[in-house]
Amino acid sequence: MIDYKEKDKRPRSLDDCGFDCFHKIHECTPEESLGNFVRCSRYTHRRWLLLLSVLFMVEWYYLYNYSEYRKDLESNIYKLGYANASTNNHNVPGEADLVYKYSLKNSSEILMGEEETRRYSEGVPSCQLNESSLGPILVDKSIPDLKWVEDRNTDVSPGGYYAPVDCRASHRVAIIVPYRNRKMNLAVLLRYLHPFLKKQLLEYRIFVIEQYGIEQFNKGTLYNIAFLESQRFGSWDCLIFHDVDLIPEDERISYTCMKYPTHMSPSVESQNYNLAYETLFGGVTSLMPDQYIAVNGYSNFYWSWGAEDDDMYIRLQSAKLPMLRYNSTIARFATLPHERNRAGKDRYFFLDYSKLRYQVEGLRSTKYKLLSVVKRKLYTHILADVNPIRMKIAMKSIMRQLAKLFGNKLSYSGAEVKEGELYHVVERKSLTRL
Repeated sequence: MIDYKEKDKRPRSLDDCGFDCFHKIHECTPEESLGNFVRCSRYTHRRWLLLLSVLFMVEWYYLYNYSEYRKDLESNIYKLGYANASTNNHNVPGEADLVYKYSLKNSSEILMGEEETRRYSEGVPSCQLNESSLGPILVDKSIPDLKWVEDRNTDVSPGGYYAPVDCRASHRVAIIVPYRNRKMNLAVLLRYLHPFLKKQLLEYRIFVIEQYGIEQFNKGTLYNIAFLESQRFGSWDCLIFHDVDLIPEDERISYTCMKYPTHMSPSVESQNYNLAYETLFGGVTSLMPDQYIAVNGYSNFYWSWGAEDDDMYIRLQSAKLPMLRYNSTIARFATLPHERNRAGKDRYFFLDYSKLRYQVEGLRSTKYKLLSVVKRKLYTHILADVNPIRMKIAMKSIMRQLAKLFGNKLSYSGAEVKEGELYHVVERKSLTRL
């Protein structure tokens, strides 16, 4: 006979808390089983209260620190101010040209590159380009060592800046190259681009804008960031937006701006030197700064690969800016091999709304965290976080942003679509367009 009074009733574990009585009924009376269960329940309840208290304190700690981190990020996010924006149209840079024309919010001591900027005396003539000296280029796609490229461009100043010594350049050009994980492509591009630009007697600086982190690539946001940060180095007559995998095959392709935005790469090797489609405005393009502002820069909505260039074409149309295109028999570009990013399947949906949103979404709404601006020998390297507040990069999140631009509802195919219905609409649209 079991002596229940002598049985140790102190709970030590779940197995010791009388649960053996439930499985072995013959060893416990119902009264003893109930007593053990009550004692065990009280003990377990106290343990759960302690655990929940600890979890609450941990969660409060992380929430507090995250809010402080977010405040710090937002205090360092740069947004464009247009109140006093103007464009410098002078051919020769002077002291006034070094003023930061497109002011950044919360910025100070923003000017950079003054030590490299060439100053000309009054007697120096303007450069006269002998176009007969320009001709085709035979592109070698082998990967050069960057030190080898540097040794052959000793006249290039830190930051990838160059200006002719014996004459005043007629054009001041910013070359903007979006970049991530394309080190070999970049080496080949720099090998050809510096001699190419110097031969055209340009004053120029090459900006390589790199996206920080492992999130999906956002070329449009990188272009907007590079536009803003390039203004630290003075005003530019022309902006050249240049894919890292395209190499010019002819020195007669003028890397300057024409009267209207220009598609400079209509004939690329990967397309068998044929124009892919008539509305193409990508690869290598040129715009003046005031034109870039007029279209509100590139859209920030295109994560992953594709469609930001097509969106820019629609912006140009909406702003009533004609597009020019170079002669395809001259404007030929070699294509460097690289792994293609997966195309965003929802990109067509955003294109349908480009005309409606281009004035409110783009350069003016660009948010980023500037991590570093470093003047390397052959280029100015800009590293930026394109998603500093860690917005979830998912279609539903982006749809909410789009809906907010239109008061949480918009018209699609003649019918009003509210925020909660947008994701289903874009799913149907993507399936019909892919």
